[in-house]
Amino acid sequence: MLITGGTAFSPMSGTAAIGVVARNDQGVVVAALSAPISACYDVEEAEARAILEGLQMASELKIKCVALESDSALAVDASNATTRNHCQFWSVYKEIGLTKSVFSSCSISYTRRKLNSLAHELAKRASVSGVYSRWFDLVPEDIASLAKRDLVNIVYV
Repeated sequence: MLITGGTAFSPMSGTAAIGVVARNDQGVVVAALSAPISACYDVEEAEARAILEGLQMASELKIKCVALESDSALAVDASNATTRNHCQFWSVYKEIGLTKSVFSSCSISYTRRKLNSLAHELAKRASVSGVYSRWFDLVPEDIASLAKRDLVNIVYV
């Protein structure tokens, strides 16, 4: 299962939003999430929270082997670290570590933003609307069309 996470961040207001997309081994979207998050004053924290939400989604889907991708090298490195992170939101990374342990296989890696554009689109939507949305199996047609465009980027890069 491939999980991608993305964020939309507004440092002035301290608000952010996340988008998470879960794809099966054929690249079909099996779940997605679009959610605003409050009290977030750092883009790395928003990215870490997107990673955590992606792992939690995979756990809910009862997935055993997860590959999660993020376009934040800082958040990826901290999520894979074996020592305590001393940033102000280290508890998010601690929760990521605990959540990773429920999978038989779990990798968190860096990807270019172009390859997780659907997750970023979902984050932008939540940023504008302020609405939390989750989809399992059937995603709305507008998201499905974005997913097809995103899949072309993944396949041909």
